[in-house]
Amino acid sequence: MPKLPHRNFKNDGFMMEHGMYASTAIMLLSMAGTSVALAECQSETRDLEGSPATAEVCIVSVGMFKPNKVTASINGKAVFSGTDAKDVIFDGRYQRKVLSGGCNEMVSILDMATMKSVPIAVLPESLVSECHIAADADGHALPFEKDAACSKSFYTALGPLLGKLMPAANAKRCTVVLDAVEVLSKEFKL
Repeated sequence: MPKLPHRNFKNDGFMMEHGMYASTAIMLLSMAGTSVALAECQSETRDLEGSPATAEVCIVSVGMFKPNKVTASINGKAVFSGTDAKDVIFDGRYQRKVLSGGCNEMVSILDMATMKSVPIAVLPESLVSECHIAADADGHALPFEKDAACSKSFYTALGPLLGKLMPAANAKRCTVVLDAVEVLSKEFKL
């Protein structure tokens, strides 16, 4: 094998020698836990008793296998800051109004053999009713919102079918409610 000439290439302070590429460095940095945060913020304004109420929710993904950071504000005042390691629930008060809502996962249940949505008939009836799972025209389960009521039976009902079926979270739906008036309802893609 012929000897390659010794070359150094300078790229923004990173020295690459003998065919080392920047992509290798990026891969190694990713494996070391260094990642780029991806943020998505959505807002909505509603008239609430004659004055505008602007709700904003932001979800920041900081990397695989790490909880997302979630913030919520109304008219610029923070009403929630935390992660989605646990259920994201907005509760409390905002200017003498009752605050409620939160962020729930939008889940699809896939057949492991085809990686397509499962026929609703193969799902346990308790899961279908508790999670309000609907079917498309071909009888396949549609994505559904995994809220607090659904979460109670989700894992026990789906557990025996894991391996044949796989739940996949593909979005989060966030809602902000003030005194029973929905101020924001947005879907965030994961």
